[in-house]
Amino acid sequence: MLMSLGRGVDQAIARPTNHAPMNLLLTFILPWTLALTLAFELVTVLFRFGFKLQATRDTARYVARWSRGLRIHHGYWGVPLSLIGLALLLLLPGAVQLAAWAIVIGLALIKSDLIHHFLVLWPITGHHEFHLVYPKTATVTASPQDTNLCSH
Repeated sequence: MLMSLGRGVDQAIARPTNHAPMNLLLTFILPWTLALTLAFELVTVLFRFGFKLQATRDTARYVARWSRGLRIHHGYWGVPLSLIGLALLLLLPGAVQLAAWAIVIGLALIKSDLIHHFLVLWPITGHHEFHLVYPKTATVTASPQDTNLCSH
C-alpha cells in the first residue's frame, strides 16, 4: 500500500515542466496533509473525549521526569520532521518521495496539535490546555512520590 501512496509523489513530479514543485505541493502534499491532519485529530479527540484521557494529567507521571518538566506536544515532533523533509527535498533530488512524506507527516502533526488545542479544546472546555511545562497540579496528582518532577 505504501508503494501505491508513493506513486502519487512520482506522478506529481513526473511532468517535465518547471512546475514540478507546485505540482508536488498541490497534488500530493496539501491533500495528504489535510487527510493526515484529520486522522491525527480524530485519534486525539477519541483519546481526549472518548477515553477521557488528558495528556497533561495522564502522562505527567511518566513523561515529566524524562522531559525535565517540559510538556511534549505531538506538534513538536512535526517541526523537525517537516524541516528534515524540506532539507531532503532541496538537497537530495532522488529522495523526493521520502522528503514529501516527511513534510506531509510533519505538517499534519503541527496542524493537528494547533487545531486540537485552539479550535477543539478551547471552545469545548473553556481552556486551550497548551501548557509548555507540566502544571504543578498535574505532577502532584500523578503520583505522591513524584511531586518534584517539575521543580524548576
